[in-house]
Amino acid sequence: MPIPLKSHASWLVLLFLSNAVVPTSGDTLSGLSAYPDCAKPCIISATQGGICGLDNQACICSSAEFSANVTSCVETRCTITDSLVVQNISRVDCDETPRDRSNELKVATITVGTVAGLFVMLRLGYKLMISNVALAMDDWLTLATMIVVIPNLIITINGTIPNGLGRDIWTLTPDQITTVIRFFFTTAVLYFALTTLVKLLFLSFYLKVFPTRVVQQILWGTFTVTALWGVGFVFLTIFQCQPISYFWQKWDGLHDGTCLDANTIAWANAASGIALDVWILAIPLLQLRKLQLKWKKKIGVVLMFLVGAFVTIISILRLKSLVTFAMSSNATWDYFDVTMWSIIEISVGIMCACLPTVRLLLVRMFPALSDSHSRSLGQTDHQYASGARSRHRSTAGNTIQGAGASKLGRNSSPKDGLSGIMLQKAYSVHYTEVEDRGSVALSDSGLLRSERDMARKS
Repeated sequence: MPIPLKSHASWLVLLFLSNAVVPTSGDTLSGLSAYPDCAKPCIISATQGGICGLDNQACICSSAEFSANVTSCVETRCTITDSLVVQNISRVDCDETPRDRSNELKVATITVGTVAGLFVMLRLGYKLMISNVALAMDDWLTLATMIVVIPNLIITINGTIPNGLGRDIWTLTPDQITTVIRFFFTTAVLYFALTTLVKLLFLSFYLKVFPTRVVQQILWGTFTVTALWGVGFVFLTIFQCQPISYFWQKWDGLHDGTCLDANTIAWANAASGIALDVWILAIPLLQLRKLQLKWKKKIGVVLMFLVGAFVTIISILRLKSLVTFAMSSNATWDYFDVTMWSIIEISVGIMCACLPTVRLLLVRMFPALSDSHSRSLGQTDHQYASGARSRHRSTAGNTIQGAGASKLGRNSSPKDGLSGIMLQKAYSVHYTEVEDRGSVALSDSGLLRSERDMARKS
């Protein structure tokens, strides 16, 4: 996400009003030696104002009035870099423990990234090695999304976290601040690209599942709008500052350049992205009543689609963290939640898109998980028993029938009865495919037309 960096004065006001303090050293001013030269007159002036004496550490650490006096002086005399030094020294002298959530973010990033990668491997592995079918558009988009995810995770783990993400900004060196903001910029561009790819991934899957002309037109229209939306925000993020490098250099107030409002870009992307998510989720739910599924299976399909709604919920939580972040002067600490929710949002989106194929893989490994498989076995056993009884009564000329199956000859011989048993087995398999047609289509086969043709031939 773009980083909202304040003006020079705003940074100093927020930094010092947040319990900015100074060290003491008995009745001397030796404690001032650690401070930048620009801040020393401000500290001396504040102590001479009678609010806190140099030997009153408790007052210095808690007095908002003392901090305000120091702030009003330092913001006119010191650079942002020097003000951060003052902030760090004062907090250390007041025995504040440095905050660090970097390891928490690292563990979460590795965990969700690994799980998402495993889902992609299962999806592509099933398609290429088990079902032996050519990769479709949604499969290629899944692969493309994962290819973009990998550098995003690497930058987060080896770039932003080591350079201060999850720590207070005043504990970092100027070089670390510049570096971490440069990595923020890169991950912001990748994030906008990834959210677009995930949305296109879901749309391409729906294009396989819903073949009717009207729905196809709606989906292709949404696909085009989403692609343009993503490209627009990627370019807007890249070129929001002139020169581009001003994005990660402007924080110190020593460089010249111009930037668009980073908060406006971030909120516009988040709000419009949530609206697109809701629309993309509504398309399959509105079409569900037209699918040839029993009500129990429809509930299962609804639950599968509603898992995708979890991505939208995460987007809303991320938008909430953006509101807090927009008011922050401590970017490396407050950007933690934004980064965390962004990584979870993308990873969960990938996992949701892979669920239909993972379901197929699980059903193949554990057939008992499939309701249609159980019904098929029961139907086969029942028909086999009926066929056996018919064989013993074959002289009566029994007829073996089934829904959608051809009638056998009315004057059956024992030999013909054996043929009837074989036909019943073929019927049960055919029954299973027709019964589970909608489920198979929703399980990533995307072959509705082919299944109908097979049904007619049967």
